[in-house]
Amino acid sequence: MVNKLYLDKSYISNIQQEVNNLDFQYVAQDNLYDDSIFQYVHGIHYDGTPLVNPILEIAKKTLNIKWATRIKVNKLLPQKTSEEQVQHLWHQDKVEKGYVSLIYYVNDSDGDTIVGDYKNTPKAGEMIYFDSDLFHRPSLPTKNERVIINFIFEKNKWQQKDYNLQIGYQTNQQT
Repeated sequence: MVNKLYLDKSYISNIQQEVNNLDFQYVAQDNLYDDSIFQYVHGIHYDGTPLVNPILEIAKKTLNIKWATRIKVNKLLPQKTSEEQVQHLWHQDKVEKGYVSLIYYVNDSDGDTIVGDYKNTPKAGEMIYFDSDLFHRPSLPTKNERVIINFIFEKNKWQQKDYNLQIGYQTNQQT
């Protein structure tokens, strides 16, 4: 099950400006294949930066989480690819249970996120979250870059929710 959250519109342009000021590394999406897809990545080494604070506040209020085990910004540029290359993008953020992945969309893009049979088109300020052991992948953008902030949170052990079993719910968009 994939669920949606929305960031207050007043934060969106600030986050976009912060992301534009980051230094990125150019890395292969998957090192196992010679025909890898490349993206720019910037790791965020601790919680509490102005870039992620508004997102963390919503996550802490909405999700039953302890802390983030990984935060990174991914920038995926339009690329010509084969169907085989795209199939290599399927992955799990964590193999074991007890973690939730959250994707914050920095910009509008045509590079959809696919989680199982669910497809989400990126809209700035929107977030999706799901259990980290679910297979998912990006679709490569064709018109403009796809920029996301990817979080992996550890769930509170004493009250773990299985987001796959929840009846889908969506918060109201904040203005």
